[in-house]
Amino acid sequence: MKRFLLYFLCCIVADNALAQQAKQSRIPEFAKMPAENRYDSINAWYVHNVYLPPVDKSIAERSLLMMEARAYADHSNDMATKASMAFFTGHFISGFERDSARGMHYIIEAFNIAEKYSLQYEWASYTLGLGLMYRDNNKAKSLESLTRAIEVMDRVSVPNKIEVLYAKHILGTLYFHLGNYGACIQTLIPVLNGLEGRAIKIDLIQANNTVGLAYREIGDNDSALFYFRKVLASAEAKPVFPSWIGIAAGNIGSVYLKQHQLDSALIYALKNYDLVKDDPNVSGVGVAEALVLLSTVYLEQHKTDQVISLLSPAEKLITAKQIYYSYNVEYLLLKVNYILARAYHDKGDQPPRPNRRRWTG
Repeated sequence: MKRFLLYFLCCIVADNALAQQAKQSRIPEFAKMPAENRYDSINAWYVHNVYLPPVDKSIAERSLLMMEARAYADHSNDMATKASMAFFTGHFISGFERDSARGMHYIIEAFNIAEKYSLQYEWASYTLGLGLMYRDNNKAKSLESLTRAIEVMDRVSVPNKIEVLYAKHILGTLYFHLGNYGACIQTLIPVLNGLEGRAIKIDLIQANNTVGLAYREIGDNDSALFYFRKVLASAEAKPVFPSWIGIAAGNIGSVYLKQHQLDSALIYALKNYDLVKDDPNVSGVGVAEALVLLSTVYLEQHKTDQVISLLSPAEKLITAKQIYYSYNVEYLLLKVNYILARAYHDKGDQPPRPNRRRWTG
């Protein structure tokens, strides 16, 4: 019994010591910033100190920063600080500690505080954050969250706030992947105007490219070429984005191919393939798309020998990129086989016996 009481007293002392240590923890940088829009200052602190620091920063170091910030928030009288720190704690636990259930507990806590104290901007920001978290595995849920967040942010925030523009950028990209090309264009063009001169170059490149793709899908080739050329000019002006030079060239070549301007299509298709074939940052799908585009141009020019020479090693080239089986890869390989079959037919030769092994990547 004495041992138990001693152990109990030691626990109380230890808990008090931890509480005192939490009070004396380093004050996080966001606490020194103006309290207005506390979410933004905590977001900036989280991104720069926890989410995107050098890769050699251990999980333990990041966890310590989060613990200190959380301790500060727990002792704060500012509800926006408490709510936002709960949200980013949930984000950290879900992402870095791979515990989605416990992470969601903190995210729900953030929403509850925001709703109780009518923190509309914070509520919209958390909804936006959920939209970003869902975008890879649940596009419909992501679309719903982003749309709701943007509606509230447009109402309670300053016009063209950079965070709102980024949210609309992601929303427009989601519309494209869901096949709603009109909504994609309608959402992204105002974003491009708002981001000009304020955004990282890669964001403008990606947004311009998505608009170009959407116009290509609806058959507006002139508009598609306009935006693809903007991508190419931006990528060539910034050598740190060499893969985007190839992507833009390929997209321009694909439009010229649709217009049956084969000489122009060949120039850009060759540029695309030469840039992506040996680029370690380009996926096997990217290589396959470059092969398909270039070989299709050759086929339309009745250059069957070039088609056969280019596509015969296609499977080896694609698998060398260490891609995994997916619908896109299978579809591209079917296109490769179709183009090859047409080339052999036009040449009057019999194609080699097909390899009936199931594609497994």
